[in-house]
Amino acid sequence: MEISIPGFREVKVGSKNYILYTIEIVFGEWRNTIEKRYSELLELHQVMKLMRRVLSKPLPHFPGQMIWKQVFKKLKPEEINKRKEDLERYLQDLVRTDCAANSRFFVEWMGIPQRVRNEWIAGAHWEGRNNILAQQLQLVK
Repeated sequence: MEISIPGFREVKVGSKNYILYTIEIVFGEWRNTIEKRYSELLELHQVMKLMRRVLSKPLPHFPGQMIWKQVFKKLKPEEINKRKEDLERYLQDLVRTDCAANSRFFVEWMGIPQRVRNEWIAGAHWEGRNNILAQQLQLVK
């Protein structure tokens, strides 16, 4: 499964502004584009942390909130771009974890239909782990 965040847009609702990140998901012939706020990505991470506790499996690092910058001023375009890149890396790493593979919340959050989820779990998702396992076995020899 390939995940990218090719862009973002600023949305103004009343007196508040926020950023919507455009997230593209591709698996075989299936494609989906969703827009999520940072707070929604943070919510996903919080659920994945619960899965980590249940499965005792690692999770990738989630990018920090930059709260102090948001309180005093609007984020600069380069700061938003950096956050976009960090969030993209996080999602790319997350999709390869057992926490994501075993989470109904993750699948629904990404808008992945059941047939695609089954293919992902049965195929490409596990290939990456098998390659890592093979590399670890080579190191042991």
